[in-house]
This record gives sequence, structure tokens and C-alpha cells, in this order.
Amino acid sequence: MLHIWGRISSLNVRKVVWAAQELGLTLQRTDAGGQFGMVKAAGYLRKNPNAQVPVIEDGEVVL
Repeated sequence: MLHIWGRISSLNVRKVVWAAQELGLTLQRTDAGGQFGMVKAAGYLRKNPNAQVPVIEDGEVVL
């Protein structure tokens, strides 16, 4: 399952969610960034040292 980290109000997160839905992929989205914070947390920074959204996880692959 594809896991997308980012708030849906972010245009770039919306693009990723839209593409995944068009491809018929099963996805889970977790709110991060903006009012949700989380991008400065140690666990998130291990995924994305730039502290930006979206982060896309597919198994062991993190983009």
C-alpha cells in the first residue's frame, strides 16, 4: 500500500493523491505540514531531511 504524508490542502500533495487514485492504487494519507506540524519530528526528518511534503512511501522505497 502507498503511504502519502502531507496535508490535502497542499497542492503538491493533491497532485500525488490524484495520480495514485487515477492509477487505482490503494493509499493511506497522513496529515503532515502546515497546521498539522510533524515535519520537524525526528521520524519524519529521517524520511525527508528537507522537512517538506509530500513524502511517498511504498514499502522500503521513500520518495
